[in-house]
Amino acid sequence: MFKRAFKSRKHLINLRFQFKYTLLFIGVCSLIYIALAYFIYKTTLDVTQLLNIQNVELANHVHHEDVTVLQYIVAIFFLQALGLFVLGITITHKIIGPVHRLIQLIETINDGHLPEFHGFRKNDEMIELTEPVKKLIVTMEVSMNDDLKLLNDILPHIPDHSHSDGLIKQIKTRILEKERFLKSAS
Repeated sequence: MFKRAFKSRKHLINLRFQFKYTLLFIGVCSLIYIALAYFIYKTTLDVTQLLNIQNVELANHVHHEDVTVLQYIVAIFFLQALGLFVLGITITHKIIGPVHRLIQLIETINDGHLPEFHGFRKNDEMIELTEPVKKLIVTMEVSMNDDLKLLNDILPHIPDHSHSDGLIKQIKTRILEKERFLKSAS
């Protein structure tokens, strides 16, 4: 009935790469956060200790506030870690997505097919690879067409002797391979 307005994407393409750099990013940010939080909390404890010397009743109230500050620090830490995780997966997806597409393209070519390449998503990193890859595929197609034309031109000029049967068979096989390769691009 309704078409989806967005295309569902698989964000975890290369778990090792994505988790490695996301967790590294979270780790560095967390160390900085913990160091800052420690100094803030230590300062509040020192103030509470000074107040304890002057007014015990006021110190008890401030101590309750210290516990609240610690709870906020812990809650913010976990929210920060969650936010950094989502950000890390999103950023690494924009890097590993094009790499994944290039690997698929290479595998398709290795399987004997000339693929169509439409480029990367507009927000991906390495988008500057789009034009060189398209040129590579066009160059491969032109080269295959030139080879195919040359083989077809040579074939009628090979004398029909029994010792040339193997050569004729090889040329015909190459012609069929190149035609199949070029048809896969169409």
